[in-house]
Amino acid sequence: MAKKCTKSTKLIEFQFNFLHRRVTTNNFVFRIGLQGNENCSFCYTHPESLIHPFWSCHQTSHFWNKVTEWLENLNLLPRDYILTSITALGLRPDISQFALLINDCFLSGRYHIWLAKTKEDHWNLMRFICALKSQYEIELKSGDRKKWKLLAGYKRI
Repeated sequence: MAKKCTKSTKLIEFQFNFLHRRVTTNNFVFRIGLQGNENCSFCYTHPESLIHPFWSCHQTSHFWNKVTEWLENLNLLPRDYILTSITALGLRPDISQFALLINDCFLSGRYHIWLAKTKEDHWNLMRFICALKSQYEIELKSGDRKKWKLLAGYKRI
């Protein structure tokens, strides 16, 4: 799915590693003795499994709510859209009318969360939108206009 919705090799590689459980978590690093704490990098209260920082953590839930609200405001998602874990985590793609763009946004969201584990300044919606804007500009220059057509006139991306 990642190859269909983006040309970014970073995002494709990240999704491959995520799906093959090759994304390092605090739980794993704790179990092999390289770190003294297995708790989540965001909430510090729950063990950081593969799923927790990307979906279950209350901080990430807040981020996903903001992303979903932003996509609803752009009329890419219906107002009553309910984001499920399997869609947010890329285990089952969104199949709506704007699937390529929505799946790309969710993939970028997962990568944004991953970056936030190591860089605190990445943890907000505006940074996420700026990252999407950079991806938008690169893909437009490479000739991929179809997916981004709906956002071409939107000033905040």
